[in-house]
Formats: sequence, C-alpha cells, structure tokens
Amino acid sequence: MASKGKITPMMQQYLQIKEEHPDALLFFRLGDFYELFHQDAIDASKLLDITLTKRGKSENATPMAGVPHHAAENYIARLIKQGKSVVVCEQVGEVTGKGPVKRAVSRIITPGTLSDDHLLNQQESVYIASVVKVKKQYGIAWAECASGKFSLDLAASESEIIEKLTQIQPKEIIKPEKLSLDTKALTSNRPEWEFGYERCYQVLTEHFNTKTLDAFGCEKIPPAIQAAGALLQYLRYTQKTQLHHIKKLTVDTQNAYLIIDATTIKHLALVKNMDGGREHTLYESLNYCKTPMGQRLLKHWILKPMRDFEQIQLRYQIISHLIHIGLILPAQSLLEEISDIERITSRIGLLTARPHDLLSLSHSLTKLPELKALLQKIPGHGTHALSEALVDCSHEIAQINTTIDENPSAIIRDGGVIQSGYDAELDRLRSLSRNSSEFLLEIEKREQDTTGLSSLKVSYNKIHGYFIEVSQSQAKQVPSHYKAKQILKNVHRYTIDELQRYEQDIQHARLKAIEKEKTLYQNLLISLQSSIQTLQQISQAISVFDNLVSMAFIAQQRSYIQPILVKDTCIEITNGQHPILSQLLKENFVPNHASLTPSQRTQVITGPNMGGKSTYMRQVALLVIMAHLGCYIPAEYAKIGPIDRIFSRIGSGDDLAAGRSTFMVEMSETAYILHHATSQSLVLIDEIGRGTSTYDGLSLAQSCCLHLAQKIQCLTLFSTHFFEITLLAQHYPFIFNVHLAAAEHEQELVFLYKLMQGAATKSYGIWVAKLAGIPDSMIEHAKVILNTLENNQTSSPPPPQQLAILEQVNLSKTTPKQALQILYQLKQTGLKLSIED
Repeated sequence: MASKGKITPMMQQYLQIKEEHPDALLFFRLGDFYELFHQDAIDASKLLDITLTKRGKSENATPMAGVPHHAAENYIARLIKQGKSVVVCEQVGEVTGKGPVKRAVSRIITPGTLSDDHLLNQQESVYIASVVKVKKQYGIAWAECASGKFSLDLAASESEIIEKLTQIQPKEIIKPEKLSLDTKALTSNRPEWEFGYERCYQVLTEHFNTKTLDAFGCEKIPPAIQAAGALLQYLRYTQKTQLHHIKKLTVDTQNAYLIIDATTIKHLALVKNMDGGREHTLYESLNYCKTPMGQRLLKHWILKPMRDFEQIQLRYQIISHLIHIGLILPAQSLLEEISDIERITSRIGLLTARPHDLLSLSHSLTKLPELKALLQKIPGHGTHALSEALVDCSHEIAQINTTIDENPSAIIRDGGVIQSGYDAELDRLRSLSRNSSEFLLEIEKREQDTTGLSSLKVSYNKIHGYFIEVSQSQAKQVPSHYKAKQILKNVHRYTIDELQRYEQDIQHARLKAIEKEKTLYQNLLISLQSSIQTLQQISQAISVFDNLVSMAFIAQQRSYIQPILVKDTCIEITNGQHPILSQLLKENFVPNHASLTPSQRTQVITGPNMGGKSTYMRQVALLVIMAHLGCYIPAEYAKIGPIDRIFSRIGSGDDLAAGRSTFMVEMSETAYILHHATSQSLVLIDEIGRGTSTYDGLSLAQSCCLHLAQKIQCLTLFSTHFFEITLLAQHYPFIFNVHLAAAEHEQELVFLYKLMQGAATKSYGIWVAKLAGIPDSMIEHAKVILNTLENNQTSSPPPPQQLAILEQVNLSKTTPKQALQILYQLKQTGLKLSIED
C-alpha cells in the first residue's frame, strides 16, 4: 500500500476512514458506485463474485472493486449472510472542484445489528450479546436492534454463560479484548475501558433518563450492568443515531422459565433440525401464526416455556374460548392484515423506516378497533391486558396518510414520497421541474405582448441554458432591462432577472425537491418516535394473541386436549403422541402412555434399536414443553406437575475440533445433567456407556441410573441395552421397567412401537443388522457367537445393602484391618466370598 504522502487526497480520505474500521469491508461512495480498495476489494471480489480491477497503471496499482449504489443493498445482504461487517461511507458534501468531496460513515452493518427488512428473515430474531467477566462472575446482556428488546443477567461460570449464549443464539458477541470465550458465534473485541462500571452505569442512566437503575431491577448486579452499558455503546456506534426504540431493560429471571439447556434444544429439535433447517421441528409443527412478530415470539416461547401455572391456565382458558365461541377464523383473517409492526417501529426509532413501511403500519393500525372488539368477546379477564394495549391510533394513521403519497417510491432519495398539497414549497419545486415547458411558454407570450416584438421567443440549449431570442432587425427595440447574452449573425440573445432566477431554480429544483422531501419525511419519523412505546405495546399484544389463535387452531384441527396442571411433581399421559411424527405418519402412528411419579420416578426402557425408544422419550419431553407453553397436546388425557428443567442425552456425535471423542461428548453431557438436575427435573438418558468396554459401560450406566433415581430423585426416562440394569427394579421400588415391543413373524422382525410393562427379553440387534444389509454369512456367524455368550452367566447389580457398604469405601485410605471388616460386612449380606481371599 502506498504511503499517504504519495497518494491522492481522495485515497488519503479513504485510508483514514478505513483505519478507523479495520475489521469491516468499507463501501466508499464515488458517484454512482460504492468502491472497495486494497484487501477489501480482493475479499469482496471473491465473496460477491464481482470484477477485480486496478486503480492506476504502475506496478503499485491499487486493487479496486465496486458495486452500483442502487444495487448495494443486495450485495451488503450477501456479505452479512457470510458473517462479514460492512461500513457504508456516503458523500455528504457538494462537488466544488476544490479538494475531495466531504464523506462520512453513515452506517455500520454487522451480523448482530441488523434492522433493515431486506437483511432480515421474518421468522428469525437477530440478537447481539455482550459478555464481561468480573472476578468469578460473568455479566451478560443481549439486545435485538430490529425490535428494541434489551435484557441482562448474571452467570456463575463459563459453562453457564455458554449455555445462556446457546439459548439466546446471538449472531454476534462483543467482549473485552482479553476475555477468552469458547463459542462458535462471531465475536467482536472491544476496548477494556468500554466495559468500565462507572461509564456503563452512566450510559444506561442517560439513555433511560433515570438517576438509578432500580426501576429495572439490576442495581445490585454490577457485572450485568457493565455488559449492558458496553452493548448500548456498541449499538450507538454502529447505528449512528439515538436508539429511541430501546425503551426498557429487563432482568432475565431463570426461575420464571422451564430451563432447557443447549444440548436438549438440539436433541429435541425444538427450533432447528440437525441440518439447521426448520423442517420436522416443534416450531414448524406449532407455527400457524399469521404475523411475523407472532412467529418470532413462538420461537422465544418454545425455548423459554413458562413455569407459572396461573399464567399457563389463562392461556388454556383463552384457547378454549376461541374454539368454543368460534373466533379462530375471524381472528386469523384480521391478523393476516397486520404487518411487522415490531420491526417497523424499530426502524422509526432508528430513522431508517421506508415509505412503504409507514403505509403498512398505517394499514395495520386501522385494524386495531376490529381486533379489540374481537378480544372483548372472549369471557374472563385473560385478554383484558391485550385489549387495553390496543389503543386508538387515529392520530398516527392521519399523520402518515396525510404525508405519504398513496404510491410512493421505494426509497426517499428517488422522490415522489410526500403527497402533493402537503407542503407549498415542495409543490413549487416539483412544479418547476415537471412543468418547465408550460412556464417558458407563459414568459414567451407575456414578453411578446409587453414588447410587441413578433420575433421574440424563449429557448434553451445545453451550452447557454435559457435565453430570449430576438431577430437582428428587432434587436434595437428590446427593453432596457434585457441583458445581452450572445450575439449571432441573424439573432440576438438576452436574459432577464426572472429567467435567470428560473434557470437557477430549475437546475436545482429536483435536488431541492428531494432534499425538501427528505426533511419532511425525517420530521414525520421524528414525530412518530413519540409513539414508539405505544406501538411496541400494540405489537407485543398482537404477537401474544397471534400465538394463542394459532394454538387454538392447532387444537381444533388435531383434536388436542388441555392438560391438567397439578402441584405435585408428576407426568401422567394417556395415549400421548409425538407432535411432529404423528402429523407425518397420521393413523400409522402408535400412541403410548407415560407415567412418572415420585414413588415410581425412573423408567428403565428396553427394546430393539429402531423400536421407538428415543421417539417415546422425546415425545414425553415435547408434550411437557407444549403444556408449559399453554398449548393443548396430542393425548387422550394428561396430568403434569411442576418441572424446573429438562435434560436429554440422546444420540451420538463427536467434537473432534475440540479434541473430544464420541464417548467423551457423551460423558460430558451426562456430567452436566448430574451436576444440574433437581428433584423437579425431567431427564432423558439414552444408551450411555456404549462407547467403552462392556464392563466399564455397564458400570457407568448402572451407577448413573441409580444416582438419578436415588440421590437426585428426578423424573427419569433411562433407555438401555444393558439388560443387567433392568434387575435394579427388583431392589428399588422407585425404578420400574418398560419396553417397546417387537415380534418375530415368519423370519421377519416386526416393530410394534407399543410401550409395555416389564423388561424386553431381547435386543434384536442381529435382526436390525440384517435389516441394514449386513451379509447373511456374517449374520449367521454372529448368531453362533451370541448363543455362546448367552449361555454364560450374566452379571447382576449388587443389592442395596452391598451398595451402601461399597459407597463408603475409599481404597486409597483403607487399611488391611479395615478391608477385612468391610469384607466381613459384605459376607453378612449374602455375598459369596472367602474371607481368606
């Protein structure tokens, strides 16, 4: 790169701005193009598949690539999808010919700070998070620029902060430069001083116009305040405007939600499948919302189901009324008319809302009276708060409709956005640019009549502009106020003050008209900013109602039932169905019962591979989650008690990038469950211990099952192929066996998918291997080996008395005398051994 002293002033300007934004691609406005230079140009040419050229002809010519300014949004969107950040630098001064045009950064677009409609997926919330570590605590804050949501919380460990980030799923994380964070999300390092407590506290209080943060409930959690303050600074830095749409700060209280960790979110395919899509997920199954903000709220509800049974019951009641009064179809028809009020409101706050945004908002607001009237038909007080939020917005509707043209251009810089008749000065400027020929004919006729010169006419050419032309023979008769402009052989050309003013006006009329429109449009946005909080409340109410109508529609269409919520921890489901698979298989899906209570809290589930064990376990968890959403569920009957967390250890997969084998991942996930589960948790454990030797695996699986059942006392579905574990039910009354049935019929294995009491007698592994296409010769050989192994005595778990003794043993600290005493105690319980041994 050439030194600044050897390059043009324009390139010096570019390099200075680029130096301030080294990690982003700089879109530098040059006339009708945005240009990129040096490494930015090289990177952009590859990422966007655009032509890479050079500026200059020497060996040190500067790499250069550009995109047309009118198509820049599409190119920027492609870069953002690839995880890149873009800095947009506009021309803000006029071309004077004296030095480079003044330029300034108008916007910084990063993957976590998107708000423009063309950059966003309607169903996706785009969050940015901020993390800071203070001593042993972590502060975290997260916000959505497109909605104005802003939350914060504390975490006690790195694993907890990673879990929280996985739940939030931010597109970008900002953190202090020295903080190391084990995350796959895009991270942006910020200076340490931006996270200083005093600075962050002041940033927050100034933004919310308060003296303290008591009103937000975060005064006593300094690390979270530091994360939130730093995040607010970063949003201001990227958006280059005041964040008027961020109106409140919420402390995220985990006790209010059923906690679902990152692994469980993945295993249960709640919002994404294993390929990252939405097909065959709980979200897809439940998403019959009609508004974009309702669809985004559904995702939030699924990842954070409520634990407050009173609030859940209110949702059940509203759904019941919607079904029985027959309000579902009328509500859906109204909701289909409503646009994305939430994101339009945010763009008003950022002063980036477009004309069509405002017209869509106006149309949506006209539907509020009908929506309010429909809500008021629903009995009870459940919808009272929703109805109250739908306030009269006739003033906002009038503001928009009297200002914006019925068919405005897409963007303000194209003009034609403000209605004719709204502003006299704008009308005059438009008249000059649109009606120039009529105006010139008026001057020509008037001057002919005034002067009596028959040859007089008003003309225009690109070189000399506008002029009055008179024949040479009549030139001596022109009035004294005519100013000579050009003398030709047969004609003389003049101008007058009025024509000079008109020429100046018409040359700048379009530019002035557009500038005037920009000012008027900006004033409208600023005026609408006073309604942001009202519009956000309206949006939230519509989002909630949209989800309740969607749930009512699903319940009616699929004959779902309302679960009974009880105070005691339990899960009792009669003929429950998997909410996703039952829709795919229809009448071929086999429903199953589920029963877990404190007295019988651990199901040991056996049966063949592909027999439905994992499906059954996921089914129970999904129905519990749906019940906590306030959603009806696919079953004949359901009784569900309070659940605080759901854990799952299902499926296998390695993490070789982090140096972890499949078995290590399995053990890590199991360890997390054992450390965090409580007596009110639902735990799904599927086939642990298979990644190591038989005895190691059996020992670990059996010990895990007993720890969950005896020590933690949580509700557990424990699937296994270790038949030895089924013997635990003989010694522990709170453990019981069930199996997924299968049958051999005419040399074929038939999966019945029915849950039966008791343990399975076979695993049918060889049958499944045959179905998978394993050669017959190998299948026959495997049968011979299996027969030999089955004739050997299988091990059984030690009874409770022996376990109680063994749990007290610490071999590294046991003396020979103590060892003899332990052996004697074990022999007293019936263990066959020789004391001499």
